[in-house]
Order: sequence, then C-alpha cells, then structure tokens
Amino acid sequence: MIRTLFEVAFSIPARRASEWVASIVGRRVPPTHPRGYPLAGASSWYGLTSKHSSACLALIVASVFAPQTLQAGIVNTFANIEHWTGSGANSAALVIDWADGKEALVWGYRFDTAKASDMLRAVVEADPRLFAKVEQFSFGQFIHGLGYDRNGNGFSISSGTNFGPTGFVISGAREAATSADPNDSYLETDIGFSMTWGVWTGSGNSYPGTTWAEAQVGISDLQLTDQAWSGTRFNSPISPPGIAFAAVPEPSCLLPAILGLSVCHARKRRTR
Repeated sequence: MIRTLFEVAFSIPARRASEWVASIVGRRVPPTHPRGYPLAGASSWYGLTSKHSSACLALIVASVFAPQTLQAGIVNTFANIEHWTGSGANSAALVIDWADGKEALVWGYRFDTAKASDMLRAVVEADPRLFAKVEQFSFGQFIHGLGYDRNGNGFSISSGTNFGPTGFVISGAREAATSADPNDSYLETDIGFSMTWGVWTGSGNSYPGTTWAEAQVGISDLQLTDQAWSGTRFNSPISPPGIAFAAVPEPSCLLPAILGLSVCHARKRRTR
C-alpha cells in the first residue's frame, strides 16, 4: 500500500499536491484507516515550492498509513497497564484472551461508578484497534465477538460486519466469524453457543492469575469496584484468561508528520 501511495503522491501535480496537503492538515484523513486519525495541524502550506510539495505529501501520507506493530510487557499489577481511558477515583482492568496463540491483552479504566459493560464499551471506543460485537437481551448485554487489529493495517471479519466509527456494534448475529487477516485476532460465538466468551473476575493490585473466579452475572450486572479485574476468554472447555500483556496506546502520527513538516519547511526556507 505504501509504495502505491508514494507513486500516487508523486504523480499529483505540484500545485495540486500543495493545495491537497493544506486542505487535510488539521482535519481527519481519508477513511482508508479503520477508524481514521487526525493529522498534525498547520496554518500555511501554500508557500511550499512546486519542486518539493509532492515529496512532502508522500512523506506525510507514508507516516500516517504505515502499519505499526505495538510492543507490550507482561501485566503483573495495575502499574504495568499502559492504555487507560475514563475518569474517576477508582481503577479497573479489562483482560481479553482470544486463546488463539496470540497475546492476551489488558486495558485500564478509571471510573466512579460503573458496570463491566460500561468499561468494555469505553475501552473499545478509546482504542482504535479494538472491536466488539455485543447482543442486547432483556436481561442485559452478551459478548458475541471481540477483535484486535494487531498489525495496524486495517480490520475486517469474514462475515463482513460493519463496526462503524466506534468499533462497537450491537448485533444479534452469531456467525462464528473470524478475522479476515490471520495476523489479527477475532473470535465470535456460534449460533448454538458451543463456543463463546466466558466472563471472569478478580480483585486486588496483582493480576489474578490462578485466582480468577467465574462471574455469576453478565457484564451488564457486573458491578466494578476499585482494583477490579474483569476478564473474558474465548474457550471450550471453560477456563480463565492466561498470562496477559499491556495493550499499548496507538502511537501518535504527530512525530513522523512533524518530521515531514520540518523537512519541508527547511527546504522551503532554502529555496527562498
């Protein structure tokens, strides 16, 4: 993809490239990324020389769309959690284990009063790589599918479900769908519920490990407390989440974009 973007960028007429860069800086990028990320802001691009505008465009496009694999460490306590969302006096952790041979991941959530369903939705909406399909029953919500874009190059599943701009969708479809990209993670309940997502709880500063307890209520009724661990694992037979790693916040594209801006600005000054 990146090679194609470079070729397209360099084929754009210089004046058009300058105008296009100026029009997108500070706004949302075209929706080819799974959720879209904002570019760094800038107030004046029309001063770029025609000699360098296309090169600058190519550099910025590449910096925004280049796939990135995020590294993470093992979570032993709340202090090891890196990706946080929410606000409040209390802290809880969401643990997702796909049991697919890839890393289980942990996110942090701050709150005053909340249920596990509130935490799941907030975390999904805060992490552009995380996706959830949840069915709404009269008794509350039931997790059908959870997915994670591990290499950052886009996410889709075999059933074609549209997760929308938030990554969180309410749907009763149980299709045992899988990730379209084998490098990503996605597992979904089948129509007969023979394989599904179990819910587990733990408490205290340390990762539950062998002390996980199977939840006796669903996520809509599972009240969070300070230093609560809420885990879910896709499995049959039923077993709790295993060793988990910290989900890492999406790296900002500001650094490479700023680098591109700096290079272009330097070239602009030299050509005056």
